[in-house]
Amino acid sequence: LKGKEIKIIVDLNLGKESAKVWTCDLSPEYVKINAHYRT
Repeated sequence: LKGKEIKIIVDLNLGKESAKVWTCDLSPEYVKINAHYRT
């Protein structure tokens, strides 16, 4: 289920801070594959 990495850079000229965000794919295929898992 690994997809490609997308890099987005936003420069606000406010310093050298950075952040990293991970998201998940909620496509119908993802839901179908993971529908049987319980938490």
